[in-house]
Amino acid sequence: EGLLKQNNHDKKVETTEMEVRQEALTTKIHELEDALEEEVGYKEIARNLEEELEGARAEVQEKQELIERLHQKATESLCAYSKTEEEFIAKLSNLRTHLEERD
Repeated sequence: EGLLKQNNHDKKVETTEMEVRQEALTTKIHELEDALEEEVGYKEIARNLEEELEGARAEVQEKQELIERLHQKATESLCAYSKTEEEFIAKLSNLRTHLEERD
């Protein structure tokens, strides 16, 4: 009978230890699941930020191209203006010379 009581006690202790281990494992599983959800969330945030960054890069590229085109047009306009100004000055000079010759 003493052996039976000892055996029952040992089984209860073993069962309690298994329950404690099972609870610890369940807690660890929940922690890992939470960590995984958090990591997935961070990856989603990173993916969204990467998409935003790509959009911003494309926008910057478009604006740089626009600035280059505007600069080119401004340079062309300035060159045309300078040429027109030189031609105008030459015509004025010729007119002055012509008028001076008439006098």
